[in-house]
Amino acid sequence: MTQQAAAFPVEVVERVRKHLNRDHAADMTTMARGLGGRPDATDARMVSMDRLGLDLEVAVAGSAAWQPARVPWSRELGEDGTEVRGEVTQRFKDALEVLGEVDTVERPDH
Repeated sequence: MTQQAAAFPVEVVERVRKHLNRDHAADMTTMARGLGGRPDATDARMVSMDRLGLDLEVAVAGSAAWQPARVPWSRELGEDGTEVRGEVTQRFKDALEVLGEVDTVERPDH
């Protein structure tokens, strides 16, 4: 699948990016540590996504530069983006399991 074919509509990506970075920054760090190959991440922010995964930038101790990380979805998502919310939630839970951590944050239903 080409990058173009895996793309979501720009407005979907921007809506998700703003929401995750505003309301779920700590969750992005957990996902980078557990599933994105960055166990050293101290902070993370979403920069983009496509039907195959989530692109993050991570901060690590000792480096001033943000570094890339990618969290793959568990499967290819549909073109309209309606599956993103459930997939982000599941991948966060997957990351907690990989890290041996428990989610202790009470989350609003949004």
